[in-house]
Amino acid sequence: MKNNLKYQSILFSGVLVSLIFLGCGNTMQTTPSTSQIEPKPQNQPNIPNPPPTDSKQAIPGSVDVSSFISGGTFDKMQVVEIDPIRKDLIFRLPLGMNQFILVNSGELPDFPGITFRTEILPNGQARLALRVPLKYVLRGVKHLDPKKLPNGDPLPGVPSGEMPGLALTLDSTNKVQMALYLGADFVAIFVESPFDPTISLQFPIKNANGNKYVGSFGIIAAKETPTKTFQGGFFLSYQLPPEFSSILDKYVFP
Repeated sequence: MKNNLKYQSILFSGVLVSLIFLGCGNTMQTTPSTSQIEPKPQNQPNIPNPPPTDSKQAIPGSVDVSSFISGGTFDKMQVVEIDPIRKDLIFRLPLGMNQFILVNSGELPDFPGITFRTEILPNGQARLALRVPLKYVLRGVKHLDPKKLPNGDPLPGVPSGEMPGLALTLDSTNKVQMALYLGADFVAIFVESPFDPTISLQFPIKNANGNKYVGSFGIIAAKETPTKTFQGGFFLSYQLPPEFSSILDKYVFP
């Protein structure tokens, strides 16, 4: 059994790396403590949209935070957008041809409104859709301990290399873990994967006009230390552009 899993992981890693270098197209379009949180799964693959909770008007269409990966297999894939009614940032993190990701959804129990959904698209690609209310992004979450990547490395694209973070389980069957980092105007996501990508690659995330760097997308290789082996995975960081922070603040907070 272990040999079969090891063979599948090696084979899957090779396929992923080949896709990255060939630049294959795709059809995707658009803890309060640091202990692990196990959200309660939901049966529905799609998370319903509840009505907005504050009385202020919707965010105007002129506030466009749409952002896209620049380069690599996922070139021009949209990974950030805004829900002007619910006042959420929506992140879509590509996870490749990932046999370890099952369709699942849930909500973080200590952070109302932060919901996730994992899904498999018709082309076989997996991705994570994550909703984060702007109230968490604009002010940050200060009562979480600063965290780096699970392997101890600095967070790619984050100047300080760390942010307040928490861990949760996306899929208990395959033991797929996610780390979520919430700083003021800054969000980062890391999803572990049981296979080893073998190499680490980073690509910029740019705004809709392609003229401003707003974050990074990365594939992280597994890391071995004298005492532990850390799984590789997929990473996304995003910094809310300064020109939008003050505008959004007045639409989110009374």
